[in-house]
Amino acid sequence: MGNLRNLMLSASILIMVLSSMAYANPTRASISSFLVTTYNVSPATINSMSIVNLTLGSSKYAALYSATSLYLLVNVTSSQYAIVTNQASIADAILNYTINENYNKTNMAMIVADMHNFQESSSHTLADCWQVTGLSSGLTCTSSITCAACSFELTCGGYVPTIGSLVSNFGTQAAFGAVASFSANATILNDSYASFYLAANSINSTNIASRLATMNFAYKNVSLASAGISADPLFTISLSQSQLNECIATTGYPNQPSYCTAYDYCGVLSFNQSALTAVGGLLSEASSLPLTYSQVLTLAYPASENAQMIVEPVITKAKIAQLDIILNTTLRNYTSMVNSTNTLLGHYYNLSLAAQLSIMKSNYGNLTSKYMSENLTQQQANFAIQVEKFNAIYKVINARYENLTAQSTNNTLLLISAQLNASTKDPKLTGYAIEQMQLNNQVSGSISNYNSLKTQLNSISSYASSNYKAQISPAPIALAIYSPFARLLTSALNAPYPASMQFAPTAGAILTIIIGIIIILLVALYHGRLQKSKKILENKRTERNWSIVFIILFVIVLIAAYATMSYLSSVPTTLASFQSAVRGSGSVAIVSNGTDAQLALCAQQTAAKLTQMGKKVVQYSISSGICTSAAGSGTANSCLNSLASSNMPTIMLSISANNEITINSLYGTIMSVQGTSNFMSQCYAAQLA
Repeated sequence: MGNLRNLMLSASILIMVLSSMAYANPTRASISSFLVTTYNVSPATINSMSIVNLTLGSSKYAALYSATSLYLLVNVTSSQYAIVTNQASIADAILNYTINENYNKTNMAMIVADMHNFQESSSHTLADCWQVTGLSSGLTCTSSITCAACSFELTCGGYVPTIGSLVSNFGTQAAFGAVASFSANATILNDSYASFYLAANSINSTNIASRLATMNFAYKNVSLASAGISADPLFTISLSQSQLNECIATTGYPNQPSYCTAYDYCGVLSFNQSALTAVGGLLSEASSLPLTYSQVLTLAYPASENAQMIVEPVITKAKIAQLDIILNTTLRNYTSMVNSTNTLLGHYYNLSLAAQLSIMKSNYGNLTSKYMSENLTQQQANFAIQVEKFNAIYKVINARYENLTAQSTNNTLLLISAQLNASTKDPKLTGYAIEQMQLNNQVSGSISNYNSLKTQLNSISSYASSNYKAQISPAPIALAIYSPFARLLTSALNAPYPASMQFAPTAGAILTIIIGIIIILLVALYHGRLQKSKKILENKRTERNWSIVFIILFVIVLIAAYATMSYLSSVPTTLASFQSAVRGSGSVAIVSNGTDAQLALCAQQTAAKLTQMGKKVVQYSISSGICTSAAGSGTANSCLNSLASSNMPTIMLSISANNEITINSLYGTIMSVQGTSNFMSQCYAAQLA
């Protein structure tokens, strides 16, 4: 309750101080208009406040109070009003006025009068004791063993040795302890009185805090010293009833016991404790008032908190809007810049680019976490410069890396094309393919040897470009002759798609046999006409020769059929043939065999490439043996057999543990691309179509 009373008193004094500094302007209407319009403060809240105007130097303020508590401080120095949010600034504005008023309200005369009353209540007894103990002689008594002052005084010198046996009564360890204790406490008491009155007499509004501190310290010493004196055996020897009776019955020294002469040696001591208590109360009340900067700062805290709650939402909204502009203009691509740069640095590290990225990330972090305290206009200008520097370095490094990746991809395509167009396997080509695979791994990894890598890529590019182009071979002619019959015959069999693919070379052999039989029949027919026209002699030798011819022809047909089947089983359909079929067809089918994400992405990229070429793309998806397209669904075998029979160029994409690209034009014109998800992400199908 005492602290609450002091706080209420402090607030009341503060209001009176501010009220005394009032001036005509600003009006409640102008303050209300400012707070309502700018910060959306409720008019009812403002109307419930008392407004006090004050001046500090050249600055003017309006203080709003709710009851006895400072609610808000508004700086009204100019037409541009502003709520004071800083706790220290609020304290600065009210500090001097608070101290001045508190000085005026402190009843110093009453405090001094009460201390005088306390001092006078015991002054005569203490003065007499000072005399009889010999302390008035100027000699000291600072030891319980020797006491010059007491020894000098005849009465004290003859008395004190007799009290050495009364340790329990005096509470000391030696004969002179009581006098020594009195000497020390009396000295402290007198010095404290002097300090107290000196501070009280010199107090003013500029030093009230320090002077009150001195008076409080002196008051505490007076309390302790007077309590010590009150407990001194010189004033408080306590005798039992039997001892008192003995003293009364026995008279005269030395017959009377020593404790009889020690009883109330310095007289009866009576301090006015109520006066000292009053001094303590008045000092406590005066010290509880806001007299220092730290105390006024505490009073300013609630007003600072209220100001923050009112101002911050408005400032925050404006700051966020300004921050959004920076993030949507200067830094609109920040996330993609960081991600792409981290990816680039992971492949091709550059110290300058890494440093610029670090600076930009650090400043971005400060901006987004400390935007309330940042000068956003300056930050936007700084970021514009940083982004420009960053982009300049990024473009150079990224161009170098993209040049490597583009050349690496182009080399891979050249080598794939060379392998697909080659009629036979070339060990040198295979060696280059293996070397390029290793280079691809380096390019997709972390590059530390740019120049060496570039040289190797140039070497492979030069060799593949100059030595491996589409070769002329009999394969396209054979495929053109046999594939229609293979498609027709395999379709008639209605076998599963893999079986149909395997049967296609056999179908070619059957066609060869059919052609051979036709040729043999034509020869036989020719032989019959010759016989009928008598153009050949009919004898055994002639018959035998013709029989040999027919046998030879039959063997040739069988050999041709076997050779055809063998050739068609191993004939490398060239990439050029497939690309020619794509160019000559209005529609191209894409079959996605699986549900892998990279497979689906490659299907989309391939479809986009074919669409740009002006082709109609028909997409099929195979999953769990079911083939689905825009036209409906069916089994995978029926779907693939249908595509093969239509001879529509088809690109089949499949996920497999082995990376492989094969082309078949015997039973349908199909380019099959299969491999791992990582291989599929390269999407060579889109680049080879």
